[in-house]
Amino acid sequence: VGNGSGAFEASTDSLKAGTIYYVAAYAMNSEGINYGSSKKFKTDLLEEPLFIANAKKVEGAEGWWESSWLGAFYEAEQNGWVLHADMGWLFLVPDTLKEGMWFWKEGLAWIWTDSATYPYFFSQNFNGWVFFFGSDENHTLFYDYQHQNWLQIKK
Repeated sequence: VGNGSGAFEASTDSLKAGTIYYVAAYAMNSEGINYGSSKKFKTDLLEEPLFIANAKKVEGAEGWWESSWLGAFYEAEQNGWVLHADMGWLFLVPDTLKEGMWFWKEGLAWIWTDSATYPYFFSQNFNGWVFFFGSDENHTLFYDYQHQNWLQIKK
């Protein structure tokens, strides 16, 4: 809305992401109303943080996400499976009650952690805590506090 002559622009913050809109300018004076041609545009889809560890997309790396506490992982499809850069394949389920994450990792079964606890995980299988020590090209290394031994698990 405005008055005068020349170029104008308008903005809004109430449009829905991924939606097609049509817009047309118009002018109104004592002679009546004159409508300009209509234009069609589509709003961009929002790059929402992935539910996993409040992750954000890595620019220029299709399918890769980065979490400030969990690190980098790849999500090819939105089916719960991710390829974690250090831990290998994980199936993820958010824990809405405790704001953490349940992970299923072959060799460990179900483990749980959150941003305050990571790299420590509670292991449902061992009924105790395990510590993610690191990884090499083919394996991840966890320490099992309950049984006081190292777990070398294939990535």
